Amino acid sequence: MKKTITYILAAVFAVSCVYPFNPEINVEADRMVVVDGSIVVGGTSTVNLSYVTNLDKTKETILKPKADAWIEDSNGNRFNSGSSIMSDKVTIPTTTLKPGLQYRAGVKVDGDTYYSDWVQSEPAPEIKSIDFTSDGNLVYVWADVKVPDGHSGYVGFSFEECWEFHAEYYPDVTVDPMTWSYEPLMFPWPYYWCYKYDQSRQNVLWDYSSLQIEDSYSFKVHSFPCTDNRNHKKYSILLKAFALSKDAYLFNKKTQEMSELGGDLFSPDPGSLKGNVHCENQPDKQVYGYVMACEATSKREFLPSIYQKAVLPSDAFLIEIAMDDMPHYYYDLNYRPVKNVQSEDGTYMGWGPSRCIDCIAAGGTQTEPDFWNEKTTPVVN
Repeated sequence: MKKTITYILAAVFAVSCVYPFNPEINVEADRMVVVDGSIVVGGTSTVNLSYVTNLDKTKETILKPKADAWIEDSNGNRFNSGSSIMSDKVTIPTTTLKPGLQYRAGVKVDGDTYYSDWVQSEPAPEIKSIDFTSDGNLVYVWADVKVPDGHSGYVGFSFEECWEFHAEYYPDVTVDPMTWSYEPLMFPWPYYWCYKYDQSRQNVLWDYSSLQIEDSYSFKVHSFPCTDNRNHKKYSILLKAFALSKDAYLFNKKTQEMSELGGDLFSPDPGSLKGNVHCENQPDKQVYGYVMACEATSKREFLPSIYQKAVLPSDAFLIEIAMDDMPHYYYDLNYRPVKNVQSEDGTYMGWGPSRCIDCIAAGGTQTEPDFWNEKTTPVVN
């Protein structure tokens, strides 16, 4: 029997298994260390570091700690980053970690040593399939998941996306910046199609501890508009699932609730956020954060552009420049000619930002992903 359950919880997350949070602190506690991270059995673990910072500071004045970090297991083994460069985001290869052990993270910042509590790695759920549906306005991504034996009752998802898209306009003309003369485009425009990547800033938390366990459950884990450029040609999602302990779930759920309510460092009632990080050499020193251990699993699927709702670009968004004007001002602002535009006052050259005709300038790359031609999934209608 399959049950369908939908939990969409909006929050801002940096990487899978890692959840930021916003505890209430006094403004005088500036530079208090914040540690959060994920210990991923069979993957790559990450430890993120920051300081609590007064909100009246500008982005340019915010300092980030540079530190060394490592992972330890309950058998006495230590796993280092392998880099001599200290950073505010430390990645540690942990492909050799063994399931079922306890783990903790260690960090040395500003002469102090911080440790997380020992945490048990949770068994990973199985992603049986990923399916796509649409209601004509949105495309939905569904995951069919089988929970592991000895489950904790809590699981989370994150995802990475890649899609092939095109620039908004295909230009008809080019301009010579030496003479400012317009010439018809006589060759295929090479910057029309690109690939784009994105990592989820939304994660889904699932509490199934009070449910009768079935063979599998189907979850809506993501959605995007049919008019989105994810639907231009081909879309791929790499879905990651990871089990959570009850403590990790409750901590992260509270974090999400605070984020959804617009919480910041001075939000009310953050006292219930019980982290699991402490300062080893100064036990009374305040530190915030949570480090969890998980056995992650992943699955990739593809979607062709069958749900696309094409939207033609409007000439109204182009800047009209008279044909006899020298457009060097707009060229220096990284605008480029797109096409002739007919208006009530005559014929003008329509210019737009380079990202309108250049998919690389729009954030894409023309290097095809090595996984791109694996397969295309059947679609559930």
